[in-house]
Amino acid sequence: MLSKEEYIEEIGLIEKQNYVEVELYPLVADIINPTLKNSLSKRYVFGRRKSNMGQIYYGLSNFPDIVILDKNYQNKARKSIEIEEWKKLRGCVEIKSLKHDLITEEKIKSTISNSFEHITGEMGQLIGDLLWYKKVIYTNGIEWRFLSLDDKEEIDNTIVQVVNKRIETEEAGNSFDWWKNIKDLSFNYTDIYLSKDCIQEWDEFVKKVKEIEW
Repeated sequence: MLSKEEYIEEIGLIEKQNYVEVELYPLVADIINPTLKNSLSKRYVFGRRKSNMGQIYYGLSNFPDIVILDKNYQNKARKSIEIEEWKKLRGCVEIKSLKHDLITEEKIKSTISNSFEHITGEMGQLIGDLLWYKKVIYTNGIEWRFLSLDDKEEIDNTIVQVVNKRIETEEAGNSFDWWKNIKDLSFNYTDIYLSKDCIQEWDEFVKKVKEIEW
């Protein structure tokens, strides 16, 4: 893992030389490496296209930036997803550009509790990631959060059914509103701050990251 000094230097160089989201990907990947046990793998899927090879990574709403997988997971073309294969997805990482304002916990809770008719953009991506991957690191390089969905078999079955319905509907050339099929579903999750400012809270931040269980 990068030292605090190395991380600060890289953040400064990003601001100075190439202020774009993708610059954070290798830094974030380095930080989460200690969370990967011998049985886990991390893969970059942000550049995938929606196809049968990528359906399981797309899930409900989008491709995250990084996914955490069981090492025994093997990707292949799929027109439907079996729950046994889906369970080999252990989590994901959603990275936003440096210092981008992250969606607050209050806004997420409000969206879920009010069952809005439609959600799009970053909110849709984040809630979709949470429901599909169950565990999400959400960061802008400075602020770091860890969202975790409570396990519930009924929810698991519903989510996989909705994703398979999305695949089938889009295969027929029609659009699909996944949120309409999910918004009345009851689920619980936690939203934990790993750090509000990792540079100022470096030692505590690193400690919390190392405690993450995928």
